[in-house]
Amino acid sequence: MTRSSYPTITQANMTYFIMAVLLLVSSIILIPILGPGTNLWINEYVYILLPALLMSRINGWKLEDTYRYKRISSKNAVISILSGISAWFFISPVAKLIDILLNESVGIIKTKGFTNISISQGLLLLLGMVILAPICEETLFRGLIQKAYESHSSKHGFIYAGVLFGIFHIFNGVKDVLPAIVLGLVFGYVAYKTGSIAGSMLAHAANNFCALVFGSLISSYIPSWFIFAGIISLIALILLLRGLKTDAVHNEGTPADEPTGQKFTKQAVIFLILSLILVLSAGVLEILARAGIFG
Repeated sequence: MTRSSYPTITQANMTYFIMAVLLLVSSIILIPILGPGTNLWINEYVYILLPALLMSRINGWKLEDTYRYKRISSKNAVISILSGISAWFFISPVAKLIDILLNESVGIIKTKGFTNISISQGLLLLLGMVILAPICEETLFRGLIQKAYESHSSKHGFIYAGVLFGIFHIFNGVKDVLPAIVLGLVFGYVAYKTGSIAGSMLAHAANNFCALVFGSLISSYIPSWFIFAGIISLIALILLLRGLKTDAVHNEGTPADEPTGQKFTKQAVIFLILSLILVLSAGVLEILARAGIFG
């Protein structure tokens, strides 16, 4: 693999595949032993953040330039936070509707859940979702992966990364895939438009915070007022995203030695196919479990 001053699609897909394998295997082994909170921190630090940082270290990339670790204006920061909140109120009824449809058409999946976790595990989950996950996942998906796909299309790189982000969330359940794709597109657009992943981190944190605080509102059914709130939130989200402005200090474009329009290599395609087989297999297993195939 030729060293580049810019993440390649092959590097991004390879990292995505390795991360997915390690995270899945580790979670199956460690959740029963360490608990969901501790497992979340291990996943975020070891399998999501660390690979992105190692790639940067090995290739001599500067996080400020390559992964866009840059400050954003106060206006963009506020818009990013409000976008994350609006996105949650839009995607939550969608996720619940998908769950209801799966329950009625396929079957209800039997899981133990995390209803009786300890206070310490609950605190780790809270901090992990609101603080750790936004930092780690945005570094990987909007930093390494989106930046790599922007070498193929500078304007549509966030779409590729957003779809991969959403598919990755199949490990949380099939119902979360479509909503997570929407979130991935929102976070990716924020990073693309502002030239920094600080905004996508804020949007991600705000969204996860809403999930923790307001998630119980639609735990069993979708209130009629929530559907109306979702429609209003979608309109607000579109208007908010249109209000984002690229900060002048970030308007440097793609480096001259890394032109857009790069083709997908065979290695990139292979790692992408392997990744899709892995994550989609998890979805198939869930459908089979819902259908009672495993008893």
